This record gives sequence, C-alpha cells and structure tokens, in this order.
Amino acid sequence: MRFENAVFAQIESLRTSTERGAVFRFRRHRREALRWLSIAGFRRYLLFYFYDRAEHRIHVVNVRHGSMDMDAALRED
Repeated sequence: MRFENAVFAQIESLRTSTERGAVFRFRRHRREALRWLSIAGFRRYLLFYFYDRAEHRIHVVNVRHGSMDMDAALRED
C-alpha cells in the first residue's frame, strides 16, 4: 500500500510540473518526450511517462525497477 501511494503521489505531482522528470534516452530506439522520475521512498523504482500537450494529459507508460534493461522493457514494436 505504501508503494502504491508513493506512485500515485508522483503522478499527482506532475499536474503542476509536467516536464520535471528527466528525458529518457534510449540506446537503440528513438522515442521522443519519454521522461522518468524515481519513486519517493522507493528510489530504485522509476516511473516512466510522457505529457501529451494536445490533450493536456499525462500518460504513464510503466513503473519499473531500475536494475531492469529499460531499453528492452519500454521498447515500442
């Protein structure tokens, strides 16, 4: 429950600062505007998201442990 609350708190914090996360740089794939934030209290977990300016919406792509191969886990086929 604590982890879930921390994830939702990070998502909620993006309402006022949509570009606060660092831009994620893929090694093998190009995907513009994907950003990431670590989860407060769970620093090894990362929240991946992008902000759709046209819709004024935050889209959460995934929450992953930092030890995973992010390039493979977040790849769009």
